[in-house]
Amino acid sequence: MFARLGVLPGVEQAGTIQLLPFMQNNWAFPYLAQGHSPPASGRLPSATFRAVTPGYFGTVGMRVLAGRDVEPGDRSGAPAVGPINRAMAEDLWPGEDAVGKEIQLFGSQPFTVIGVVGDIRQHALKEAPRPEMYLPMAQFPLAGMVVMLRTTGDPAALGAFATTRVLAGLLYGVGPMDPGLVVAAAAVLVTVAALAIWIPARRAGRAEPARVLSSE
Repeated sequence: MFARLGVLPGVEQAGTIQLLPFMQNNWAFPYLAQGHSPPASGRLPSATFRAVTPGYFGTVGMRVLAGRDVEPGDRSGAPAVGPINRAMAEDLWPGEDAVGKEIQLFGSQPFTVIGVVGDIRQHALKEAPRPEMYLPMAQFPLAGMVVMLRTTGDPAALGAFATTRVLAGLLYGVGPMDPGLVVAAAAVLVTVAALAIWIPARRAGRAEPARVLSSE
């Protein structure tokens, strides 16, 4: 499906993530990093977790500062890998190259750091970026996902077209330009767009107008 979205007219890049910034149900997982001993308390530190597909970072404008991005070859059965953000790299290995280091998710599931990406504010505009790790969705499959598109045309029109193509692939005997399907796609887009605007706006409504979400 993602390959088909990437070749739609007006789409420059496409990618997915399981959870957008400013959502209430943040995911954070415990980990043990290479060169660090388990704490005496036995309680491991935790970092924000996100599962992404190839193309996500470029789509949302996050820079890869070192190493590489998630790639199609990072699939189930391949070596476990994932990028981390700059805040996590500097916290764990200050002055060192984080690429190639190992992190054990939950203290027992190792993956190799393949890249370092820029920091973003996942939780609040006034809060400093937290340590974050990004694993390929193909190696850490999840039920939910959010599709992100970078376009050169009208996002609403493109979204309706893309949604009808996806729905048509799921429904027997219905073409992508079927009027009923277009109406259904429009209804889906209106609902999703309303939620996508309302939820983050509610969280960020008290933020200073001059402060914006940034990728550093």
